[in-house]
Amino acid sequence: MVICRRRRCIGWTAAVLAVGVAGGCRQKDDAPEIVSLNGKVEKIDVASGLITARYYNAKRDAEIVGTGQVTAETEILINGVASKLADIRVGDRIRGEIRIVNNGEETRRLVLKIHVDRPKHDAGNGG
Repeated sequence: MVICRRRRCIGWTAAVLAVGVAGGCRQKDDAPEIVSLNGKVEKIDVASGLITARYYNAKRDAEIVGTGQVTAETEILINGVASKLADIRVGDRIRGEIRIVNNGEETRRLVLKIHVDRPKHDAGNGG
């Protein structure tokens, strides 16, 4: 009889572990998301390293305005030439990538790439 109780106990323990492993203890997925975008520069704050652009968000099926943090690692190219945030102008058409990081309390948008293609006659800096 003691053997049956042990087997029953072992069986229940295995069942509980199986439920826990199969998804009963899931945590929210906070992995960073990389988003590609095409848009138009609305605002630039060189001192704080922020850039605001209007772009189409396929996930929301709407045009939105978003602000991202430019860092020392952000790749900035104007007509294929390495440039700085200060070289970008309000109204420039941009392509880029941002990393969206959500830690549960706040969402950060880190700019990975900004590419600007200007007409040759308007190249100014970077072209």
